Amino acid sequence: MRKIVRLTESELVRLVKRVIKENENQQYLEKIKMFIDEQHYETALEFGKSLGLEGEVSNLIIDSITDRDYRYLMKRLYFIMGNFESLDLQKNPQVRQEIDDFIRFNPEFNVISDKQMIYDRIYQKVSHSISEIIKDVYYDISSINCGNNSEGRSGTVDIDDYGVIIIRYCEGNDKDLEYLKEKGKKLLQTKYKM
Repeated sequence: MRKIVRLTESELVRLVKRVIKENENQQYLEKIKMFIDEQHYETALEFGKSLGLEGEVSNLIIDSITDRDYRYLMKRLYFIMGNFESLDLQKNPQVRQEIDDFIRFNPEFNVISDKQMIYDRIYQKVSHSISEIIKDVYYDISSINCGNNSEGRSGTVDIDDYGVIIIRYCEGNDKDLEYLKEKGKKLLQTKYKM
């Protein structure tokens, strides 16, 4: 069933102007992205300010810088904290400290005056990515010679300091490997409260 909406002439004019303005802004943002891709952040920001798009341009700059060095930040958080149990700043000030350091050591962020905006945007990206990162499971698997006493022994599973599942199993007991992998995942989930 179609719904008919009646607009006054002034409402229609306002709607058309808004659509045209949004379309122009999108075209400007595409041009600004070229400056950002070439790391001309100050030029991009000045152009954005002149068009009233400072917030959108700031987010594009933050995303550009963060995407470039994002893996470094995530590795720092993972290795320093040892887990992602809580990203709540009240419960885990290390998250705030690591992101603050990340901002401080990337001088490109200096073109943006609103430091809280930078922090919030990076924190948002980190929070969104955590679940994806902890889904990645890494293994260190080796078979060992257990001699003739491999009957009933499936092997050992441990988690190292970096979240790698270490599996040692008896040669010839390949059928137990899948069981050990599952056991390792459960251990990892328990350790990091996933």
